[in-house]
Amino acid sequence: PATAQLQDDTSQSQIEVVMPLRSGATDTRAFQSEFFQDYAPVTALDMITHLPGFELDSGDTSRRGLADSFGNLLIDGTRPSNKSVSLETVLQRIPADAVLRIELLETDAPGVARHGHARLANVVLRQDIGRTGSYQLTWQHMDSGRSMPMGSVSITQPFDRGEMIAGVEVSLWSPRTTRQRRRSDADGQLISQSHESDQVFDQGITTTMSLNFDLDEDSSLQLDAEGYFWIYSRGFFQTTQTAQADLFRPSGFVSSRTADHGTSYSLSGRYERTLSPRLTMQSQVLASQDIMNNGPERLEFYDADTGFVRAEIYRFSDRQEEFALRQNFNWQQSATHAVEFGAEAALNRGATDLVIELEENGQTTRLDLPVANTTIEELRSEVFAQHTWAVSDKFTLTSGLRWEFSQLSLGGDAVQNRDFSYLKPHFSIDYRRNETDRLRLTLRRDVDQLDFSKFASSVDTADNNATLGNPDYVPQNSWIAELEFERRWSDTATILLRLDHTWVQDLDDWIPVMSGGSVFDAPGNLGDGTRWRLLAELSTGLQGVGLSNAHIDLGYTFQDTQVQDPLTDTRRAWSGTRTHQFSINYRQALPARHFSWGWDYAWRSDAVIYRASETRVERYPSGALNIYAETSRWENSVLRAGVRGLIDVSRSRQRTFYDGSRASGIITGSEERVSDRGPLIYLQLTGTF
Repeated sequence: PATAQLQDDTSQSQIEVVMPLRSGATDTRAFQSEFFQDYAPVTALDMITHLPGFELDSGDTSRRGLADSFGNLLIDGTRPSNKSVSLETVLQRIPADAVLRIELLETDAPGVARHGHARLANVVLRQDIGRTGSYQLTWQHMDSGRSMPMGSVSITQPFDRGEMIAGVEVSLWSPRTTRQRRRSDADGQLISQSHESDQVFDQGITTTMSLNFDLDEDSSLQLDAEGYFWIYSRGFFQTTQTAQADLFRPSGFVSSRTADHGTSYSLSGRYERTLSPRLTMQSQVLASQDIMNNGPERLEFYDADTGFVRAEIYRFSDRQEEFALRQNFNWQQSATHAVEFGAEAALNRGATDLVIELEENGQTTRLDLPVANTTIEELRSEVFAQHTWAVSDKFTLTSGLRWEFSQLSLGGDAVQNRDFSYLKPHFSIDYRRNETDRLRLTLRRDVDQLDFSKFASSVDTADNNATLGNPDYVPQNSWIAELEFERRWSDTATILLRLDHTWVQDLDDWIPVMSGGSVFDAPGNLGDGTRWRLLAELSTGLQGVGLSNAHIDLGYTFQDTQVQDPLTDTRRAWSGTRTHQFSINYRQALPARHFSWGWDYAWRSDAVIYRASETRVERYPSGALNIYAETSRWENSVLRAGVRGLIDVSRSRQRTFYDGSRASGIITGSEERVSDRGPLIYLQLTGTF
């Protein structure tokens, strides 16, 4: 077949089918450490990046609790502790020399659940490697003319029955975005044009610490802690010209400066114990806190002739806290049957405060915005069970049920108490037709978590637009049917096709809200919606076309979404969805020269956002191209030079304004904005010691 011409000449001694982590797992392939040598990896993260047909996924860590934060990575058969430390950080800590092999698991197996991921990667480490460390130093030059350093370092110190890992990362980021705005009237006649300069300076420091040790032969304990401290400052300046008798004359300018700061802390722990040869237990705990203080941001307006006109002052604070407990048991009933069951409980608290003041004619007045100050408390719990049955070498059945309960209490400007309860079943069947083809059918129900930020009002100063909080907002819930086909025609070449259909209730979108005689936008629920989605991925070596040690990954996604618009009573796409998305990633190693290079490109089609009195079309006409080259000439280190955003020169947005509401169909004007951040040049040294 034609596909056979693309496969690699990889030695079978580097890739093999291995004994599974648990009895009954049939789709497990092992990539020995020698397989990655041509790519000169320094850390385990470099090796995972070059694992054929695999992309690291940390899970949905934005969701509260622990149930949905399972990533697709295992370390020695165990998932790293959730949420406190990212999977990228975990892998960056591990020197490549410490990795024995990486196993790729493609089906559920007794005792090894994928939790919705297409495949899992299991990094198997060597034993008794002693003290190790890793570092990464980066110099980056931005289009603003500023050059900033970044860096991280971590040390792993083993001790009797365990190890301690400590790390620190310092980041400095100072891009400048320039924008051009052109506003036209209903007839398309240009009436004003503006130039904006938006300079930010973002500083952050992250500290992490992990402690892993065996309590005895049957139990272990892992503790992870992370602290993040940041300061964000921004300077904004806008000049405007208006059309007067076919000429554009300066009419005014706007300027603002702001300094924001915040902290976040998280601590998680996991206790594991083998109760019997067939029964294990795992206890997890998570505590976290995020604090953000924005402003005061003083937005000053000036007239070209008369000078100062007014000032708007914004202050915003947000505090989020989470405490979660999870207990689960794994019972391997037999070589082909396993059951996982348990419960989880979480307490979440949030508080936001938005203050807006207007300074005009020598007086300062506080402006009232509905639902500007809120407090939220959510008590959430769930019970769950999952059964995995390896029916034969060809069939694996997985079924499960999660039953979620939550109590929500709102305070502040909107007082409300609500209870929610959802059953979330899931079922999948994996069919391995032969050594190359695999088919999976999945049916599941998913319920989004409530986004606390949508209960509170906010202001976008750049667009002079206010969004009201919505205390009646409810979580979107969906039924999803998914069919997936994978063909692996060599150990390093795969093609994946996935088709899914989603039936949505209470679609999360924008809704119009009347307040004080004005129409505002608010997050809310539109009703029922549907989505068809097709995903295609190709990952293959290029040895067959004359490019040795070269690999390419191609990805394409098509989706068609539908919902009934509450204003126009017509069918339309969901706000912000893109019909087409495409990506390509190419890399090639030249081992004899200790050199490798690569590039990646991503493009996506337009997205339309439907608001109460306007529509917004966001465009990325050129896509984004990144390129790099690196050398491993020096032992235990890689020096990389690259450019990010090489052709990502601009992004545009078209706003169309309507008379009162989109339902009127009467256009009153439009605005086009083109943003340009420019490329980023960087030099990066990564190494281990």
